[in-house]
Amino acid sequence: MAAEPAIAEAQDPPVEAGAYSGAMSTEYWFNLRTGEVEEGAQSSWSQLLGPYPTREAASEALKRVKENNEAWEDEESSEHWDDDGGHDRKPTS
Repeated sequence: MAAEPAIAEAQDPPVEAGAYSGAMSTEYWFNLRTGEVEEGAQSSWSQLLGPYPTREAASEALKRVKENNEAWEDEESSEHWDDDGGHDRKPTS
């Protein structure tokens, strides 16, 4: 009788330090109604801005929105477009 080949057992590779441990990272949300930062989404999505990676970033959400709106308005006002209702826009000189 011939000997059967040995079957190696499958082993998981060792986990490296700092590797994913299965824990979710914390996300922060700014609540428009209360003006408070929430750790994890606790309120209705219609009241939240985010997610943000830090509490500090979430606390500055309205400042960021205001800056983005101003930049967008400045960009729009610097463009010279014929007012054709959004159809076939061409820059004017």
